This record gives sequence, structure tokens and C-alpha cells, in this order.
Amino acid sequence: MIHPTPAELLTRIADALADTVLPELDAAESRIQLQVAVLVLRRLAGPAGDVGPYLDTDTRDVAATVDGWLARFDLPDVDGARDLVADVLASSPVPTTAELVVRYEAVQQLLVDAQRALRELPPGHEDRVAIDAELRELLARMLSRESEIHTTYSAW
Repeated sequence: MIHPTPAELLTRIADALADTVLPELDAAESRIQLQVAVLVLRRLAGPAGDVGPYLDTDTRDVAATVDGWLARFDLPDVDGARDLVADVLASSPVPTTAELVVRYEAVQQLLVDAQRALRELPPGHEDRVAIDAELRELLARMLSRESEIHTTYSAW
């Protein structure tokens, strides 16, 4: 492995700019531009710079969660949904980014279809209550993963 890694280099550049150059700037526009540059460097150095594992984990989580719902309500293309879920869960971990994006978008659409089907169940239906709770848990996990890849501004 090459050291420092690209992520380590980006982090060091961001730190140097934030620690040495930023304090010297008075002009608002220049300061804002440097803050944005530091933010971009930190984002690229962190998990957002390698979105593959994030997409893979999120895609598998959505597919595994929706898999348990497929027999519990009607979807427009339940056979296609079953095939998609099976393909996602059987796929090798972290394929190419292009493959991940296609899979990610497909399971996101499946999630939308499942949410529509869920709303069609009667309000007191036992599956609706159970699936709604599972859906909320899934969305919380997705939000947690999403927050891990987004860098926030430092207190400048």
C-alpha cells in the first residue's frame, strides 16, 4: 500500500489550508472560497470519496428489508421485485460503481412501490402496522449511513 494514501493526503491539505491559510484571510469572498475548498477536500478524504461501500450497504439493506414484505401486499411487478431482491442479495460485494448505481436506483424504485402498496392496506391491517415500523427502522438506518458520508462545516 502507498503511504500516505490519497485520503491522508487530502486530509493533510485540508488541515494545512484550514490551520495556516484560512486564519490569514480577511476578505469575505476569498475566505468563503477557501472554506468550500477545505470542505470538498475533507469530503473526498472521507467516506463520501468512496461511495461504493455506502451504495452497496444501502442497496442490500433496502433489498433485504423489502424482501420480507413481498408476500404481504400486492406490487405491480412482484416477480420482477423478487428477481431484483434475489440478484442484489446474491451479488458480490461492492461491484463496479456503475453496477451499484443501477442496482441502487432499482431498489429505491422498489422501495417507492412498496410504500405505495403499503398505503393501500387498510389502516388497522396487521401487516401495515408491522411493515410501517420496519420501514421507519430502514429509513433511520439509511439516514444514519447518509449522514456518515456528508461532512459538515467546521466552526471557522
